[in-house]
Amino acid sequence: MSMFNRIKNIGEIDLSEALVPGFFRTDDLARYGFRGGLSAFAFDPAQGLFAVGTNNGYVHIFGQKNVEFVYSLDQNLEIIHLAIVKSIYLTIIDISNTITVFSLDTKARLYTSMIPGRVSSIASDPAMEWLFIGTEAGQISVYDVDRGVMSPYHIASLQRSFLQKSKASPVVSLQLHPRDPSKLLVCYTDCAIVFNIVTQEIVFGLKYELPSGAPGGDLNPIVIQQYRLPPFLQALWHPHGHHILTSHLDGSLVFWDGTEGVLLQARTLTDVDVNIPRRNTPGVGVTGVDNNKITKVGWVCTQNPEETAIIVAGGHSFEGAMQGVTMLDFGVTPVVAITSYQNMGKFYASPRRQRVFPTPQDSFVVDFIPLPRANPFYGGGCDPNAIVFQLSSGELTTLSYPDGLPINSIAGLPSAFAWVEPFICTLSVASVPHNQWLGMMSSVPVAEPFFIGGAPARRHLRKFDMRNALCTGHLDGSVRIWDASHGELDDSRVIEIQVSEAVNRHDQNKVDKISFAPTPAELAVALETGDVILYRFGTGKRLGSLEDRMAQMKLKEPTGVVKDIRFRTKLLKDGFLPQSLVNTNNGPVSALVNSEIGFVAIGYRNGNITVLDQRGPAIIFSSPIANLAVKKSKLLHKTYTTGSVGEYPTAMNFGIYMLDGEKFSSVVLSVGTSFGKLHTFRVIPLPTGAYTLEYLGVTEASTSPILEVIPLDTERGVSAQARMAEMNKLAQGIQINGAVITVSQSEIRLYRQPKEKVSSRSISSSPLATGGVCHLKQAGTTCLVTITVAGEIVVYSLPNLVEIVSQRLPFAASPDSIGDSIVMQNGDVLVRRNQLSAALINIWGRGIKQDDIYQDALYDVMKPTPPRPTISTMQWIKGTPIATIDDVDSIIGGPRRPKSKATIDQERAQRDQQSLIQRSAMQRTTTSASTGSNVNPFNTISRALDSLEESTNQYLTDLSDAMTDTQKSTQNSFLKSAIKSKFGF
Repeated sequence: MSMFNRIKNIGEIDLSEALVPGFFRTDDLARYGFRGGLSAFAFDPAQGLFAVGTNNGYVHIFGQKNVEFVYSLDQNLEIIHLAIVKSIYLTIIDISNTITVFSLDTKARLYTSMIPGRVSSIASDPAMEWLFIGTEAGQISVYDVDRGVMSPYHIASLQRSFLQKSKASPVVSLQLHPRDPSKLLVCYTDCAIVFNIVTQEIVFGLKYELPSGAPGGDLNPIVIQQYRLPPFLQALWHPHGHHILTSHLDGSLVFWDGTEGVLLQARTLTDVDVNIPRRNTPGVGVTGVDNNKITKVGWVCTQNPEETAIIVAGGHSFEGAMQGVTMLDFGVTPVVAITSYQNMGKFYASPRRQRVFPTPQDSFVVDFIPLPRANPFYGGGCDPNAIVFQLSSGELTTLSYPDGLPINSIAGLPSAFAWVEPFICTLSVASVPHNQWLGMMSSVPVAEPFFIGGAPARRHLRKFDMRNALCTGHLDGSVRIWDASHGELDDSRVIEIQVSEAVNRHDQNKVDKISFAPTPAELAVALETGDVILYRFGTGKRLGSLEDRMAQMKLKEPTGVVKDIRFRTKLLKDGFLPQSLVNTNNGPVSALVNSEIGFVAIGYRNGNITVLDQRGPAIIFSSPIANLAVKKSKLLHKTYTTGSVGEYPTAMNFGIYMLDGEKFSSVVLSVGTSFGKLHTFRVIPLPTGAYTLEYLGVTEASTSPILEVIPLDTERGVSAQARMAEMNKLAQGIQINGAVITVSQSEIRLYRQPKEKVSSRSISSSPLATGGVCHLKQAGTTCLVTITVAGEIVVYSLPNLVEIVSQRLPFAASPDSIGDSIVMQNGDVLVRRNQLSAALINIWGRGIKQDDIYQDALYDVMKPTPPRPTISTMQWIKGTPIATIDDVDSIIGGPRRPKSKATIDQERAQRDQQSLIQRSAMQRTTTSASTGSNVNPFNTISRALDSLEESTNQYLTDLSDAMTDTQKSTQNSFLKSAIKSKFGF
């Protein structure tokens, strides 16, 4: 085949003459998204770091801007629990019940240990080095995170001690008292228990009983007439430790006194005093009880820990309940010392406000984590400004707090969140001139990040005249435009568009296709409904003329296939403004191209092709493929139908070049289809100034669907896509020798349209997933780069399609997702690895690997954890007994607790320092004796100490100055360790 192509292409310019296999060295530049499904979360407000564990053994740590680091386990095991202990230890428990500890400072793996029993829950405290581990057998072990060993301290099943006839139950939740570190709240299936770690005694137990006639959270009137013990789901402390809240399987929320365990109030989200029997209990039906059970409860507070609210995921058991998360805002807690149990119960029965935070209706919340601004104590919910929710679909959604509004902008969150908040449905890339891109990005305000930890590494940014604008479309109707190299950038700004305003609805807005024309800054967005929205970047002036404003106020919606929606926006600044809404009632869109010369081509799944001229706007062509016909004889005026029933467009593109046998260039629309055919159209101007399309014919390009249609200038080796500069020269008879490349799974072909095949290449190995033309300006050469379903990069010469080189991708990619990969003209390739992640490589590289790239710093020694809260002065005056952290440490650690690594290093450094002082003193004494002078040895030692202190201080001063350079931020850990080991600091 290659020899046939060479013979056939005699006279054609070899566009790849300079390329040899050694020329291609792949740079592995960046990773986007997550390396697996999300399974566990942790947040450390002191350091400002957010951790996300995945179901295949990875943990992503996020900080400010694009700060990110990924830890990995030895095996691809699901991570079930995460904790950041003492703000420096990343503690991971995987599904094999193995605990792994990493350092956030050095990023090194510190310890790996096996846990006896299956882990069901964990708890830690920001001021302590212990990880409390509850097991399914009901026992509690304690792991020494700093030393990397299991503590000899062990708590047997407390439920069996409290309820002697009960069966074994797993520990479903654990939490330490916010102000008394010796009190541990342990929740089992049948009870909750407050246990004193120091005295090793049960303080009291909580048992939730519903007598006959008490409704509880049940809906079945038959069940209500029975005595029952609703199983416990969770138990947690009031942020200040006054009270305890337990949630139950039947939807009950029960408040207890935190000192004596007295029940204060049992309620649901819609009813109160549900533990008290009632004479008449109406039956409401049993539908939906199990499906709407409480999945998690959080108790949060403002900066005043006495001003609290609870967040409840689930619990809506009545028919027609809106899916969402409920906030019960109780306000300031009454003074416990002077408030009766009865009045406290009334307080929890009457929150000052109750709100439902909306979440996506097609899934429910399975977990959530508040994001406190700074204070890590008070149960981890002190003064949050947002809450991150994990949905049953695997997505995340972030709501602001306390207003509960969805945070539609991703700018304040890590860029990886854009892949799951919500899922990305479609990708596209367009090359934008550098200056134009900077102008567009200047319209985007810099958002305050939710995570402020770490420091970004300074990376070398490649300089291009063109920037690759990556457009992502999402399930919720949002469109985001990034710099495709944003993994290399400190700037995390992103252009965001919400289509809900343009279509005037808030559902069925899933984005299916995106096409961006950079020069006119026009964007076409196709939704799952078949609607196509056309945007143009400009100045957002909401108010127009009085006539325009009156037209906007009309109750009747605009009619027609193309609707004017220029005033459907609240945008008052620069950005993408809606222009037109196209609805042809042809169903879902299968292909979309927005050209730079004002034409938009839309292909539909039902086989229809529609072409729109935005200058009208007006539809200039619309026809099913099955009805396409071409004239064969002007004398007989005969036409021949060339389309097929069931055929639909899969790839389209506009180009400007000469068609075969002509001496002038035309605007050509090429349409590849699901049947492997290539249809050719010519755009023709009319005397009225409008345009129409002329159908020129069809050719069989492949036996499989066409993936890409790529116009190519076969003389200069650059893209022949339609641009306004060439269109303005059409009247002058501009001649561009062009062709079109079709890429399918089984074949590549190059045509001079409408039918002359220049070269072809059959694919006998792995099917192709995508392809694109890459141009290297320095060498003035061009090639065709393809990605196979098996994860290979295969490069072909142009125009003869001879294979130059084949390489494996430097990472694995799912065959189901790799087809969404995009080859860019500058040699960058955005490879979609799976639904949740992508990677950026460059074929014209130097062989850079991910390990060669400077890593972001995570731990900041200048951000210490604040002191742990303790009891109030009044409680102290009254003689309230309370243990300290040291008391707890001594009990849990025992007399044989190993020294911490930091202590061992410090003692070794102190010994080295003492040896240095003694040697210095002995040298001075020996020198004095040899010269015969009378020198007091104690003065000699004193001078040696003074000299050492002076040199040490000077060294620390110089080092402090050196460490101010941000380029050395990643070396801080090493330098500080060197100081500690040398001088004992």
